[in-house]
Amino acid sequence: MALAHRPLAVVTGGNKGIGFEICRILLAQGVDVILAARSRERGEAALNALTRDATAVGTCTFSELDLADPASIVAFVERTEKLGRPIDVLINNAAIAYKAADPTPFGDQAVPTLAVNYHATRDLTEKMVPLLRRQGGRVVFVASRSGSSALSRCAEVHRSKIMDPHVAVEELDALAAAFAAAAQRGEHLKEGFSNSCYGMSKALVLGYTRHLALRLAPEGIVVFSCCPGSCSTDMSSHRGYLSAAAGADTPAWLALDEQAARICGTGAFVFQREVLLAGI
Repeated sequence: MALAHRPLAVVTGGNKGIGFEICRILLAQGVDVILAARSRERGEAALNALTRDATAVGTCTFSELDLADPASIVAFVERTEKLGRPIDVLINNAAIAYKAADPTPFGDQAVPTLAVNYHATRDLTEKMVPLLRRQGGRVVFVASRSGSSALSRCAEVHRSKIMDPHVAVEELDALAAAFAAAAQRGEHLKEGFSNSCYGMSKALVLGYTRHLALRLAPEGIVVFSCCPGSCSTDMSSHRGYLSAAAGADTPAWLALDEQAARICGTGAFVFQREVLLAGI
């Protein structure tokens, strides 16, 4: 492990799937982990399993976090701040996705999907930034190639704005609102957006990654987004071709390995340790 001190990482959605495996990898490398999850019961069960794991070297604690609840985000950040330790790594893994068979109309899926995957993830990150270690801190967003695919299907006016690292957060918010409104009217394709609520939410995460990378570079904090691949998890109804452990490899690598920052560059979008979209 490259970091000389005892690092501390926050992993959202750490109770199962890719998030759980990220926690397992970090603990095995001597990292102290705050496992954040919406359900206290499932979070504590995951904590018990990780604590019993023979490979664990670091310590693991559970902290409740419901990204759909702004008050929960505030309370989580306050509890983390009271620890009195800088956060070395923030891994934003928690997300939601509607199943293909879900009867919810497309327009009604847009707002909830954006609310968790983009807005709440961004809000949590902004509140955590003051707690990040300067000169060495890292932020990793578990995004998706669905985001880069959605980006490629957007009109150039939207795509260029999302990919501009100088974009203001307010401009990304405005694009999110425009997509949601167009989706509710059934006019999102006509207005130059992708036909995927999940994809658009992750495209905005890619844009926010680049914005944040540029903003935090002077403070020595590097920022990445990555795709874990199609993994056999609850989110994919266990139809993915990769294991959750395989999907966790890249975000864990980006979180701790010095070579990751050198090879990829801040702001990059990465899949299986290879850069798909260059950094800033």
